[in-house]
Amino acid sequence: MQVLEAVNDFLLTYAEDLKQDNLFWGYQNNMALPPHDNYVVISVTTTRRIGTNITDYDESEQSIYGMSTLREYVVAIDFCNEDYEPAMDLATRIETIATSAIGVEFFKDKGMSLAYCEDADALPFIGVDEDYIQRFRVSLHITNTIRSKVQQHYAEEVNFGNEKSRIENVDVHHKPK
Repeated sequence: MQVLEAVNDFLLTYAEDLKQDNLFWGYQNNMALPPHDNYVVISVTTTRRIGTNITDYDESEQSIYGMSTLREYVVAIDFCNEDYEPAMDLATRIETIATSAIGVEFFKDKGMSLAYCEDADALPFIGVDEDYIQRFRVSLHITNTIRSKVQQHYAEEVNFGNEKSRIENVDVHHKPK
């Protein structure tokens, strides 16, 4: 997914000491988390259409229409660590950069818009060892235009060449009984 790739690159660029091996895409992929408690999970939590779709009728010569939809993606970034302070520091660092011109320009260069970043939330949970894992979540609101093409078949002309063919007016040709 293009949005997750962009957030992945953003984190590798601006999160100090974060390696790709400790960065996971979403909770939905049924893979085990690392044996240590120092990792980051990114996932899309919400997506919604913004405004009205745009249809490009200029391509209709071949019965193909282009459509564009502006979508907002809310991407949750969970910074997990066995210690409180490293998780909080990394989350607030990313929050600070995301709310600056640096964050906006980073996503602009990828053809997206970073609308805003929510404040970091502390969401600790209990891990498999029944110890608290410190988790801080930062949510980025990113907009991206999705383009689709659809083929639409239609008739160019109608032929009424034989006697039995005619345009029917229901009120005139079929009187009620």
